[in-house]
Amino acid sequence: MGRIKITCEDPVHGWLPIRLVVDGQVIDIVSSDVPNNPVQDLVDALDAVLKGSTAKVFWPLEPGSYLFSFLPSEDRVQFSVSLAENDEIRHKNLVSIDASRDEILLPLWRFVRNFQSRNYEEPHWPAIDGRHMESIRASLRN
Repeated sequence: MGRIKITCEDPVHGWLPIRLVVDGQVIDIVSSDVPNNPVQDLVDALDAVLKGSTAKVFWPLEPGSYLFSFLPSEDRVQFSVSLAENDEIRHKNLVSIDASRDEILLPLWRFVRNFQSRNYEEPHWPAIDGRHMESIRASLRN
């Protein structure tokens, strides 16, 4: 089993239950699509990391948020998950790992691809712009 596994239930009226497992640590998130679409932001973050940029994805909880942070370095990525309760500015780190680019990014890409294939629509969840999905896949398989 890989170091990261992420799954979700079907979204309902803008709420998406997610289960993230990082090195055996389970983090259950029920994220909102307001004020941002975190699944779309995850696509954008994967693309940015593959281009060598740091990236962050906020998973809104209303109030508070989870934060996925990506810090690329050559062929590795440091990935961390933190939590801010009640819209606090500071996030409490929950888990952090440093692994190969594929170990971190490929399971997240697969999550988005699976999510995208379900064709969710408003009012349940906004559509995902998948323009970069194939280039992300190609970069991860190299």
